Amino acid sequence: MLLVCGYPKTGNTWLQVILSYIVNPKVSLDGTAPPLPNIFTHAMPNYNHASYSEQKIVVDDIKTVRCVLLIRHPGDTLVSLYMHNRYREKVPLYTGSIDDMVYDPVYGIKKYLIFYQWWHDNIEQTELYCIVRYEDMLVDTYTQIVNVLKTFKAKVPNQHIYNAIQFGNFNNMKRMEKTNFLKKWSPMKASHNPSVNAMKIREGKSGNYIHRFQPSTITYIHEKMKSLPERYRYSLK
Repeated sequence: MLLVCGYPKTGNTWLQVILSYIVNPKVSLDGTAPPLPNIFTHAMPNYNHASYSEQKIVVDDIKTVRCVLLIRHPGDTLVSLYMHNRYREKVPLYTGSIDDMVYDPVYGIKKYLIFYQWWHDNIEQTELYCIVRYEDMLVDTYTQIVNVLKTFKAKVPNQHIYNAIQFGNFNNMKRMEKTNFLKKWSPMKASHNPSVNAMKIREGKSGNYIHRFQPSTITYIHEKMKSLPERYRYSLK
């Protein structure tokens, strides 16, 4: 079994578009729906309850699954999640301020931290498992995709990987969203809301959260980040 799991807004759509091209290059010609939805999951609903330790994420024995875990700086993740909840959904999932959402028990940083602590506690660092950081994808997409393919034991020619990365670049994905190119795949459909805040492919940058939150909220995020396991390389010691 193969699994790609990440908190919402950590690069799930981006990676899925790239891997879909690798599996089926025809997607670039006719907008065929990406063929990989069954290996991707957010698993976020499992954390909407108080008894987090009792939740099963995806499978009974996660240690036997070839798994890619996506992660992104919590500040940028929460900004993107807020934009989705507030502007992309026809009925907003959250109507408070962007700063207030950071403290929210359902959408805030507490659940993000619990999510990634669960993975740290339940997954050994073996060849069955790799972490892909959104920031590393921005800097060197090729190396991260190669690591994913190695984890899945997939042998793919380099040129095909480069072509897939080009297909999944920011400008092309933005174009595909605006034109409903991937018309059969709901995550990439154009939003009902014309605001740039409602777009799935919105900024594709790192560190912009410092311009979105109040200084006190940024301090709170940074303080909470200290509890992130070191393997994620986000903790501020």
